[in-house]
Amino acid sequence: ISNLIQIEECARALGCFIDPSSYLEILIPHITGEYNTDASMLETGKTLKVLSWMMMGSPPVLLTCHIPEICSMLTHENLMTSLQQ
Repeated sequence: ISNLIQIEECARALGCFIDPSSYLEILIPHITGEYNTDASMLETGKTLKVLSWMMMGSPPVLLTCHIPEICSMLTHENLMTSLQQ
């Protein structure tokens, strides 16, 4: 199994057992650049991927109340105005 598949499986498993408010509190500031304004879009993309895997593992009922926060993060200025692909 490749490392990427192992990381995906671990992130999904974590999503099953960790409340979304806990991992969103950690990952969203990394994605929006609040923690590191010099983060490349590649780094941000990797964080988004981990977030997506964790969300896939989370029970939908626990994610529902976080939809506005997640949508706000996805439309954050740092993501929308990036010149990097």
